[in-house]
Amino acid sequence: MAMHQFAKEEVEEMNKEADHNKVARESEEILKRNNSGPDSRRQIAMESNLVVGALVATVTFTAGLTVPGGFMSNGSEDQGLAVLTNKAAFQAFTVFNTLAFVCSVFPVIHMFHNSLLLRHHIRLRCVRLAEACTTFSIFAMVLAFCSGRKLVE
Repeated sequence: MAMHQFAKEEVEEMNKEADHNKVARESEEILKRNNSGPDSRRQIAMESNLVVGALVATVTFTAGLTVPGGFMSNGSEDQGLAVLTNKAAFQAFTVFNTLAFVCSVFPVIHMFHNSLLLRHHIRLRCVRLAEACTTFSIFAMVLAFCSGRKLVE
């Protein structure tokens, strides 16, 4: 009788595992269907743009506060101004850094504001505009880095 009880318990355990595996497979199939459509790819693109935009904004904001060459601190009337203000490379650095900052913050704010919109075609435009601004901000950040590097050579 003990053997019969043991076999019965084993069969019940196997049925529970089979049910669990069936539920797990069905859940995976549902997730695959839900995560493979164009809306989920658009959502991933939107989230990626937000992350990259925030990172570029952070880097360019920091670069704007800690300018190449530092600040004058000799007590003259120019105290607090950048040491390399009159050099063309510094002016290029300032322009590119500002462009990178503005073009990285704009999509973050724009997409945050438009995430509440229900119109699909407007949200699609927002994603495309954010991608363009984020790409431009990355290029501007690289140019700001290059001009800042030229300054300190």
